[in-house]
Amino acid sequence: NNGKYILEMRIPKAIKTPVWLTRSDEEEVVYVRREGESVIAHGEEIEELILRGRNISFDSLLSNYQYEDLSFNVLNRKYQERNKTDNIITKKLLQSKGALTSDDIATNALLLFSDDIHELDNKVVCRIWPGSNKASMTMIDKKTFQGNIIDCLEFAQNFVNLYVKRGLVKLNSGGNSEITSYPQRAIEEALINAFAHRDYYISGSQIDVDIFVDRIQITSPGKFILPGRAQDYDMRYIPSRQRNAIICELFSLCRLMETSGSGLELIADLYDSFPEEYKPEIYSDPAQFIIVLKDLTYSVEDKEDDTKELRISFKSPRSGNREYDKKILMFCLDNP
Repeated sequence: NNGKYILEMRIPKAIKTPVWLTRSDEEEVVYVRREGESVIAHGEEIEELILRGRNISFDSLLSNYQYEDLSFNVLNRKYQERNKTDNIITKKLLQSKGALTSDDIATNALLLFSDDIHELDNKVVCRIWPGSNKASMTMIDKKTFQGNIIDCLEFAQNFVNLYVKRGLVKLNSGGNSEITSYPQRAIEEALINAFAHRDYYISGSQIDVDIFVDRIQITSPGKFILPGRAQDYDMRYIPSRQRNAIICELFSLCRLMETSGSGLELIADLYDSFPEEYKPEIYSDPAQFIIVLKDLTYSVEDKEDDTKELRISFKSPRSGNREYDKKILMFCLDNP
Protein backbone atom coordinates (compact mmCIF):
# COMPACT_ATOMS: atom_id res chain seq x y z
CA ASN A 1 0.00 0.00 0.00
CA ASN A 2 1.03 3.61 -0.69
CA GLY A 3 3.93 2.37 -2.78
CA LYS A 4 5.81 1.01 0.23
CA TYR A 5 7.37 -2.40 0.46
CA ILE A 6 9.35 -4.55 2.89
CA LEU A 7 12.75 -5.90 1.93
CA GLU A 8 13.61 -9.15 3.72
CA MET A 9 17.27 -10.15 3.83
CA ARG A 10 18.46 -13.53 5.01
CA ILE A 11 22.18 -13.72 5.76
CA PRO A 12 23.56 -17.19 6.52
CA LYS A 13 25.80 -17.65 9.53
CA ALA A 14 29.48 -17.36 8.64
CA ILE A 15 31.36 -20.65 8.64
CA LYS A 16 34.55 -18.92 9.76
CA THR A 17 34.61 -16.13 12.32
CA PRO A 18 35.18 -13.29 12.84
CA VAL A 19 33.73 -11.38 9.90
CA TRP A 20 35.47 -8.04 9.45
CA LEU A 21 33.61 -4.96 8.22
CA THR A 22 35.38 -2.08 6.51
CA ARG A 23 33.61 1.10 7.54
CA SER A 24 33.36 4.31 5.53
CA ASP A 25 36.39 5.65 7.42
CA GLU A 26 38.28 2.56 6.17
CA GLU A 27 38.67 1.18 9.70
CA GLU A 28 38.14 -2.57 9.95
CA VAL A 29 35.92 -3.66 12.84
CA VAL A 30 34.04 -6.72 14.08
CA TYR A 31 30.50 -6.48 15.40
CA VAL A 32 28.87 -8.83 17.91
CA ARG A 33 25.35 -9.02 19.32
CA ARG A 34 24.90 -8.05 22.96
CA GLU A 35 21.48 -7.99 24.53
CA GLY A 36 19.60 -7.09 21.39
CA GLU A 37 22.05 -4.66 19.79
CA SER A 38 25.13 -4.79 17.58
CA VAL A 39 28.28 -3.40 19.17
CA ILE A 40 31.97 -3.36 18.26
CA ALA A 41 33.81 -6.36 19.68
CA HIS A 42 36.78 -5.82 21.98
CA GLY A 43 40.10 -7.63 21.59
CA GLU A 44 39.29 -10.63 23.79
CA GLU A 45 35.98 -11.20 21.98
CA ILE A 46 37.75 -11.12 18.62
CA GLU A 47 40.33 -13.64 19.84
CA GLU A 48 37.53 -15.89 21.06
CA LEU A 49 35.74 -15.59 17.70
CA ILE A 50 38.93 -16.58 15.87
CA LEU A 51 39.38 -19.68 18.00
CA ARG A 52 35.67 -20.48 17.88
CA GLY A 53 35.85 -20.27 14.09
CA ARG A 54 38.58 -22.87 14.25
CA ASN A 55 36.49 -24.82 16.78
CA ILE A 56 39.27 -24.56 19.37
CA SER A 57 38.55 -24.16 23.08
CA PHE A 58 41.13 -22.86 25.56
CA ASP A 59 41.30 -26.11 27.48
CA SER A 60 42.04 -28.14 24.34
CA LEU A 61 45.05 -26.03 23.31
CA LEU A 62 48.35 -27.86 23.70
CA SER A 63 50.76 -26.62 26.36
CA ASN A 64 54.55 -26.63 26.18
CA TYR A 65 54.77 -29.47 28.71
CA GLN A 66 55.07 -33.22 28.48
CA TYR A 67 53.30 -35.50 30.93
CA GLU A 68 56.66 -36.31 32.57
CA ASP A 69 57.23 -32.60 33.29
CA LEU A 70 54.18 -32.43 35.54
CA SER A 71 52.93 -33.94 38.79
CA PHE A 72 49.33 -34.66 39.73
CA ASN A 73 49.30 -35.43 43.44
CA VAL A 74 46.34 -33.13 44.16
CA LEU A 75 44.30 -34.46 41.22
CA ASN A 76 45.00 -38.08 42.17
CA ARG A 77 44.15 -37.43 45.81
CA LYS A 78 40.77 -36.03 44.83
CA TYR A 79 40.22 -38.90 42.36
CA GLN A 80 40.95 -41.49 45.06
CA GLU A 81 38.86 -39.67 47.66
CA ARG A 82 35.75 -39.33 45.49
CA ASN A 83 36.00 -42.74 43.81
CA LYS A 84 36.96 -44.57 47.03
CA THR A 85 39.92 -46.28 45.37
CA ASP A 86 43.67 -46.58 45.79
CA ASN A 87 44.24 -46.36 42.04
CA ILE A 88 45.54 -43.23 40.33
CA ILE A 89 44.59 -41.69 36.99
CA THR A 90 46.62 -43.35 34.25
CA LYS A 91 48.03 -41.76 31.11
CA LYS A 92 45.74 -43.93 29.04
CA LEU A 93 42.70 -42.60 30.88
CA LEU A 94 43.85 -39.01 30.41
CA GLN A 95 44.37 -39.65 26.71
CA SER A 96 40.88 -41.14 26.39
CA LYS A 97 39.45 -37.90 27.86
CA GLY A 98 41.42 -35.72 25.45
CA ALA A 99 43.56 -34.21 28.23
CA LEU A 100 46.78 -35.75 26.92
CA THR A 101 47.89 -36.42 23.36
CA SER A 102 49.14 -39.77 22.15
CA ASP A 103 52.70 -38.44 22.32
CA ASP A 104 52.19 -37.28 25.93
CA ILE A 105 51.78 -33.54 25.38
CA ALA A 106 49.56 -31.99 28.05
CA THR A 107 46.62 -29.78 27.11
CA ASN A 108 45.84 -26.56 28.97
CA ALA A 109 43.09 -28.46 30.78
CA LEU A 110 45.55 -30.96 32.22
CA LEU A 111 47.97 -28.16 33.08
CA LEU A 112 45.23 -26.46 35.13
CA PHE A 113 44.88 -29.67 37.20
CA SER A 114 48.63 -30.19 37.68
CA ASP A 115 50.36 -29.45 40.99
CA ASP A 116 52.28 -26.56 39.43
CA ILE A 117 50.18 -24.83 36.79
CA HIS A 118 53.22 -22.89 35.54
CA GLU A 119 52.33 -19.84 33.45
CA LEU A 120 48.56 -20.32 33.54
CA ASP A 121 46.70 -17.79 35.67
CA ASN A 122 44.03 -19.44 37.81
CA LYS A 123 42.90 -17.47 40.83
CA VAL A 124 39.98 -17.21 43.26
CA VAL A 125 39.26 -14.15 45.42
CA CYS A 126 36.97 -14.58 48.44
CA ARG A 127 35.49 -11.65 50.35
CA ILE A 128 32.96 -11.15 53.11
CA TRP A 129 31.04 -7.88 53.32
CA PRO A 130 29.30 -6.36 56.37
CA GLY A 131 26.10 -5.45 54.50
CA SER A 132 24.00 -6.48 51.51
CA ASN A 133 26.20 -4.79 48.87
CA LYS A 134 29.75 -3.59 48.19
CA ALA A 135 29.01 0.00 49.18
CA SER A 136 30.87 -0.41 52.47
CA MET A 137 34.47 0.75 52.33
CA THR A 138 35.48 -2.00 54.75
CA MET A 139 35.49 -5.73 54.16
CA ILE A 140 35.32 -8.11 57.09
CA ASP A 141 37.74 -10.48 55.39
CA LYS A 142 39.44 -11.04 52.06
CA LYS A 143 41.56 -13.97 50.95
CA THR A 144 43.17 -14.68 47.57
CA PHE A 145 44.48 -18.00 46.35
CA GLN A 146 46.22 -18.94 43.11
CA GLY A 147 46.88 -22.51 42.06
CA ASN A 148 45.43 -25.52 40.30
CA ILE A 149 41.68 -25.95 39.94
CA ILE A 150 41.24 -28.51 42.74
CA ASP A 151 43.20 -26.44 45.27
CA CYS A 152 41.29 -23.27 44.30
CA LEU A 153 37.97 -25.10 44.63
CA GLU A 154 38.83 -26.43 48.09
CA PHE A 155 40.17 -23.05 49.21
CA ALA A 156 36.88 -21.36 48.25
CA GLN A 157 34.82 -24.09 49.96
CA ASN A 158 36.84 -23.76 53.17
CA PHE A 159 36.49 -19.98 53.15
CA VAL A 160 32.71 -20.19 52.79
CA ASN A 161 32.52 -22.78 55.58
CA LEU A 162 34.29 -20.37 57.94
CA TYR A 163 31.38 -17.96 57.64
CA VAL A 164 28.44 -20.35 57.40
CA LYS A 165 25.86 -19.46 60.04
CA ARG A 166 23.91 -22.11 61.88
CA GLY A 167 20.53 -21.68 63.51
CA LEU A 168 17.23 -23.34 64.36
CA VAL A 169 13.98 -23.39 62.41
CA LYS A 170 10.64 -24.37 63.89
CA LEU A 171 8.93 -27.39 62.34
CA ASN A 172 5.21 -27.49 61.61
CA SER A 173 5.11 -30.85 63.39
CA GLY A 174 6.65 -29.29 66.48
CA GLY A 175 10.20 -29.01 67.71
CA ASN A 176 13.19 -27.47 65.95
CA SER A 177 15.54 -28.44 63.16
CA GLU A 178 19.08 -27.15 62.69
CA ILE A 179 19.64 -25.10 59.55
CA THR A 180 22.79 -23.71 57.90
CA SER A 181 23.21 -20.67 55.67
CA TYR A 182 23.54 -22.70 52.48
CA PRO A 183 23.19 -26.35 51.46
CA GLN A 184 26.77 -27.63 51.25
CA ARG A 185 26.07 -29.42 47.98
CA ALA A 186 24.72 -26.18 46.46
CA ILE A 187 27.96 -24.35 47.32
CA GLU A 188 30.05 -27.13 45.79
CA GLU A 189 27.97 -27.26 42.61
CA ALA A 190 28.04 -23.48 42.16
CA LEU A 191 31.82 -23.32 42.60
CA ILE A 192 32.43 -26.26 40.26
CA ASN A 193 30.20 -24.59 37.67
CA ALA A 194 32.31 -21.43 37.95
CA PHE A 195 35.65 -23.21 37.48
CA ALA A 196 34.37 -25.56 34.78
CA HIS A 197 32.69 -22.98 32.55
CA ARG A 198 34.67 -19.77 33.08
CA ASP A 199 36.38 -18.18 30.08
CA TYR A 200 40.07 -18.89 30.58
CA TYR A 201 40.95 -16.76 27.54
CA ILE A 202 40.29 -13.62 29.59
CA SER A 203 43.70 -12.91 31.08
CA GLY A 204 43.99 -11.27 34.48
CA SER A 205 40.53 -12.49 35.49
CA GLN A 206 39.46 -14.58 38.46
CA ILE A 207 36.60 -16.37 40.20
CA ASP A 208 35.02 -14.05 42.76
CA VAL A 209 33.23 -15.35 45.85
CA ASP A 210 31.43 -12.57 47.72
CA ILE A 211 29.54 -13.30 50.94
CA PHE A 212 26.97 -10.69 51.92
CA VAL A 213 24.72 -10.59 54.96
CA ASP A 214 21.85 -12.18 53.02
CA ARG A 215 23.48 -14.20 50.22
CA ILE A 216 26.61 -15.53 48.57
CA GLN A 217 27.48 -14.46 45.04
CA ILE A 218 29.84 -16.51 42.84
CA THR A 219 31.07 -14.74 39.71
CA SER A 220 33.00 -16.31 36.86
CA PRO A 221 34.53 -14.40 33.91
CA GLY A 222 33.03 -14.92 30.48
CA LYS A 223 29.70 -14.31 28.86
CA PHE A 224 26.77 -16.73 29.00
CA ILE A 225 27.38 -19.29 26.25
CA LEU A 226 23.72 -19.76 25.31
CA PRO A 227 21.67 -17.18 23.37
CA GLY A 228 20.29 -14.31 25.43
CA ARG A 229 20.83 -13.68 29.14
CA ALA A 230 21.06 -16.25 31.91
CA GLN A 231 18.35 -14.45 33.92
CA ASP A 232 15.86 -15.16 31.13
CA TYR A 233 16.22 -18.93 31.63
CA ASP A 234 14.74 -21.28 34.19
CA MET A 235 17.66 -22.88 36.08
CA ARG A 236 16.03 -26.29 35.79
CA TYR A 237 15.81 -26.24 32.01
CA ILE A 238 19.06 -24.74 30.78
CA PRO A 239 20.44 -26.87 27.93
CA SER A 240 23.76 -28.49 28.74
CA ARG A 241 26.58 -26.78 26.89
CA GLN A 242 30.25 -26.80 27.84
CA ARG A 243 32.79 -24.07 27.19
CA ASN A 244 35.62 -26.31 28.46
CA ALA A 245 34.74 -29.91 27.63
CA ILE A 246 38.06 -31.44 28.78
CA ILE A 247 37.97 -29.64 32.12
CA CYS A 248 34.46 -31.01 32.59
CA GLU A 249 35.72 -34.51 31.77
CA LEU A 250 38.40 -34.24 34.46
CA PHE A 251 35.83 -33.01 36.98
CA SER A 252 33.68 -36.00 36.04
CA LEU A 253 36.62 -38.37 36.57
CA CYS A 254 36.77 -37.11 40.14
CA ARG A 255 32.99 -37.43 40.53
CA LEU A 256 32.71 -33.69 41.03
CA MET A 257 30.46 -33.16 38.03
CA GLU A 258 27.71 -35.11 36.33
CA THR A 259 28.29 -35.77 32.64
CA SER A 260 24.67 -34.77 32.02
CA GLY A 261 25.46 -31.21 33.15
CA SER A 262 22.71 -31.11 35.77
CA GLY A 263 24.49 -28.90 38.33
CA LEU A 264 22.18 -25.87 38.09
CA GLU A 265 19.10 -28.09 38.20
CA LEU A 266 20.45 -29.76 41.35
CA ILE A 267 21.03 -26.37 43.00
CA ALA A 268 17.41 -25.40 42.28
CA ASP A 269 16.20 -28.73 43.70
CA LEU A 270 18.15 -28.21 46.94
CA TYR A 271 16.15 -25.04 47.61
CA ASP A 272 12.77 -26.57 46.73
CA SER A 273 11.62 -27.02 50.32
CA PHE A 274 12.25 -23.36 51.21
CA PRO A 275 10.05 -20.30 50.55
CA GLU A 276 10.18 -18.59 47.14
CA GLU A 277 12.21 -15.67 48.53
CA TYR A 278 15.19 -18.03 48.99
CA LYS A 279 15.15 -19.26 45.39
CA PRO A 280 18.68 -19.20 43.86
CA GLU A 281 19.26 -16.85 40.94
CA ILE A 282 21.54 -16.61 37.93
CA TYR A 283 22.59 -13.52 36.00
CA SER A 284 24.85 -12.73 33.08
CA ASP A 285 26.18 -9.78 31.13
CA PRO A 286 28.72 -9.67 28.28
CA ALA A 287 31.63 -10.11 30.71
CA GLN A 288 30.51 -12.47 33.50
CA PHE A 289 28.16 -15.14 34.80
CA ILE A 290 26.82 -14.96 38.37
CA ILE A 291 25.15 -17.51 40.65
CA VAL A 292 23.40 -16.15 43.74
CA LEU A 293 22.56 -18.43 46.68
CA LYS A 294 20.34 -16.97 49.42
CA ASP A 295 21.27 -17.28 53.09
CA LEU A 296 18.64 -19.56 54.62
CA THR A 297 19.25 -18.15 58.11
CA TYR A 298 18.50 -14.59 56.97
CA SER A 299 14.92 -13.48 57.65
CA VAL A 300 12.59 -10.63 56.72
CA GLU A 301 13.12 -9.20 60.21
CA ASP A 302 16.83 -8.91 59.45
CA LYS A 303 16.09 -6.91 56.30
CA GLU A 304 13.86 -4.48 58.20
CA ASP A 305 16.54 -3.81 60.82
CA ASP A 306 18.67 -1.32 58.91
CA THR A 307 20.77 -0.49 61.96
CA LYS A 308 22.31 -3.94 61.98
CA GLU A 309 24.79 -4.87 59.30
CA LEU A 310 25.50 -8.45 60.24
CA ARG A 311 23.63 -10.86 62.47
CA ILE A 312 24.47 -14.39 63.46
CA SER A 313 22.25 -17.19 64.57
CA PHE A 314 23.81 -19.86 66.73
CA LYS A 315 23.13 -22.93 68.75
CA SER A 316 25.19 -23.32 71.88
CA PRO A 317 27.35 -26.46 71.64
CA ARG A 318 26.82 -27.08 75.36
CA SER A 319 24.39 -26.31 78.13
CA GLY A 320 25.10 -23.25 80.24
CA ASN A 321 25.28 -19.51 79.74
CA ARG A 322 24.19 -18.97 76.12
CA GLU A 323 24.64 -15.18 76.46
CA TYR A 324 28.30 -15.76 77.33
CA ASP A 325 28.67 -17.97 74.25
CA LYS A 326 27.13 -15.24 72.12
CA LYS A 327 29.60 -12.64 73.41
CA ILE A 328 32.49 -14.94 72.47
CA LEU A 329 31.08 -15.43 68.96
CA MET A 330 30.50 -11.71 68.47
CA PHE A 331 34.06 -10.97 69.62
CA CYS A 332 35.41 -13.48 67.06
CA LEU A 333 33.20 -11.95 64.37
CA ASP A 334 34.44 -8.43 65.09
CA ASN A 335 38.05 -9.58 65.20
CA PRO A 336 38.44 -12.14 62.37
